[in-house]
Amino acid sequence: MPKNIDLEEEKRNELGNQMVEDLMIIAELEQRPIKHFKANKNGIFYEVQVDSKDHYSPTK
Repeated sequence: MPKNIDLEEEKRNELGNQMVEDLMIIAELEQRPIKHFKANKNGIFYEVQVDSKDHYSPTK
């Protein structure tokens, strides 16, 4: 991969990590749980329930 593509990917990863940190802070301040989502093969996100063993199952 060319060097500039690696830098762009690194910046996207850093931005994604910062977004996650910000969302966790917001959830803590609002005292609301963070919902878990997964994407299907078409890239459509859906909410999933997490059990105590970190297994995911659709909520609807």
